[in-house]
Amino acid sequence: MQNQSDPKGPRIDIQALLTEFDASRQRGADFARSKGIPPWKLYHALSARRRKSARANPVQRSSRPDLVAVRLTPHSVHTAHSKLELALPGGQRLLLDAHFDEAALRRVLSVLGSC
Repeated sequence: MQNQSDPKGPRIDIQALLTEFDASRQRGADFARSKGIPPWKLYHALSARRRKSARANPVQRSSRPDLVAVRLTPHSVHTAHSKLELALPGGQRLLLDAHFDEAALRRVLSVLGSC
């Protein structure tokens, strides 16, 4: 992204501003106000960076799993032998017992999500 100038203010180095924002761990509006710029300018720059990144890395964009609808059927009523099957976007399937460990599942999904 290029530097932008505001007719009412000094030039802004957008790239440096976004790098500083990424490291700040602040909310966007709070960060923008602390820098004396309107929050919409920061959000506009972030949006432009996301679009540029998506165009440059189309595989990265499409590798994120999409949300899918889940429909419960009468056969999904829990019994002592109930199983839950998760079908992942890459074709993998996880078969879980009805009494699975939620923390362990979160760790597994976190690892799979980073692949």
